[in-house]
Amino acid sequence: MASDKQRNQFFRVWAHARAEICERYDLCALVKDQEREARHKWVMECTRRTENINAVRPGNEFSRLMLQTAIAAGDYREAAYWELDVAKRWKFFMEQLLRQLGEIARTDRPWEYVQGIFAHMRFPRSWQDIPEGELEKVWQMLDTHRRRMLKRDHGWLGLRKSD
Repeated sequence: MASDKQRNQFFRVWAHARAEICERYDLCALVKDQEREARHKWVMECTRRTENINAVRPGNEFSRLMLQTAIAAGDYREAAYWELDVAKRWKFFMEQLLRQLGEIARTDRPWEYVQGIFAHMRFPRSWQDIPEGELEKVWQMLDTHRRRMLKRDHGWLGLRKSD
């Protein structure tokens, strides 16, 4: 759930973007109900999960929302900040996942498998050159591979609903 600080950050940028976004949805930014409707549509469009700013998850979901809102506001300095925030987070996630794959396979780096996925998807050889939107798909594939390796090699049962 978004913190008070995150909600304040969003509404600060939203104030500059709302006219543009309301116009996209053919709504009037000066009519409170229409502005709220546009904001809810916008949050849903950016998060693909919720229309309520209070329910936006911290991390990549919030960063994506802020990036898109800053772009709509024409605030490219703010957009650059959020773009780097997303990129730094993906870099950390990928490094941790690759480390875990190597530990499970008992190898320094499981590059052959990873680069096989990249080649299959016609991506560059380095994950650092893959666009952020596509990197999420790669991470999901590698995470699935990690879970399969854990099940196969170590009898991992995964998370149970009661956990």
